[in-house]
Amino acid sequence: MAHHKFKVGQMVDLIPSRAGFPASSPAYKILRLLPQGGGEYFYRIKTITEALERIVKESKLVRTRKQTEGGEDGKTLHQIES
Repeated sequence: MAHHKFKVGQMVDLIPSRAGFPASSPAYKILRLLPQGGGEYFYRIKTITEALERIVKESKLVRTRKQTEGGEDGKTLHQIES
């Protein structure tokens, strides 16, 4: 049985949906894990700079390389986890 790739509270980046059309630049926080649909997991995500929440496919998300909320010493999430 497959599992969600990301966890609630984890920071992620949204992959642009069209070439040449950038996604919003801020990192997003995983708010909720949603069920599978069409063989792929979905997530509810939100950035602190926007009021709206988004529902996205797992394939549209990657681990963020940006500074985390309240991050220490300007380290990225990758640097903190390593």
